[in-house]
Amino acid sequence: MARARSLKPGFFKNEDLAECSCWARLCFAGLWTLADREGRLEDRPKRIKGELFAYDTVEVDPLLAELAQHGFILRYSDGSRGLIQILKFRRHQNPHHKEPASVLPSPQSLGLLPDGMAVEPEAEPSSHDDETPGKPEASPGFSGDECAMNGVKTVLTPDSLNLTPDSLNPRRKARGSPAEPAGFADFWAAYPRKVGKADALKAFGKLQAGPELVAMLVQAVQRQRASEQWQRDGGQYVPHPATWLNGRRWEDELGAAGASSGGPAGDATRPAWALSAGFANRFEAENAGCFEHTSNRFADGRRLETA
Repeated sequence: MARARSLKPGFFKNEDLAECSCWARLCFAGLWTLADREGRLEDRPKRIKGELFAYDTVEVDPLLAELAQHGFILRYSDGSRGLIQILKFRRHQNPHHKEPASVLPSPQSLGLLPDGMAVEPEAEPSSHDDETPGKPEASPGFSGDECAMNGVKTVLTPDSLNLTPDSLNPRRKARGSPAEPAGFADFWAAYPRKVGKADALKAFGKLQAGPELVAMLVQAVQRQRASEQWQRDGGQYVPHPATWLNGRRWEDELGAAGASSGGPAGDATRPAWALSAGFANRFEAENAGCFEHTSNRFADGRRLETA
């Protein structure tokens, strides 16, 4: 059953969410309306598509994978079904006090929480018993519904910029920033496109890279920096560091023809699906949100408009 949720102005200015495609962002907001009071729902892409995109020809599974890759949801299983946990759901949503309790197991209870990923602790069942329905949660650091700002009292509403997502709140962001794993500094220094560091830290942490793997990553980056794809148009088609790590691109490079000499890359970097979609290589395609399973939705390097 769909539920009413809050959408704050900060949603549109979240720099981390901006790394996702427009369809993934729309899907993320739609998931809030399908999730229970703890931000959980069943991982059923076809059913989610029917609820959120009944009139659109868009596949939901790649959108869920994209949101999981960027740390907005966690996809897991209780052994018999796939589940989704919307991360930090209770920080930004205030479910109605009469909304039924969640019947889906949390990832913590199943011992399936990946290293470096935080899920907001569950609220006690009685925490909303005395709340007025629809009353917004107070922003951390403020008491009650009012705060003093430049000598003037300001009433906080669900759309207040004081209640925006973490990427717009420096105080929260600094407190929740992940520590750098050993070897990340070497990788980051070698990588030419220094964007999305937080996502890169998460992706690097999942690798649990030892000294040998770190050396392999740095060597692969150094070889790829000399390639035509990475030097073209001033490095415009260099993938984001997190994309490179999550896609295990160091393995693609080690097996690509001409990679070590910086010469023309083999089919691994210029697959047929990317070329047919109008892109020069896979890096240009994936930076535009085009992947092999969605390449039929692109032409001349642009996403086709849907009816």
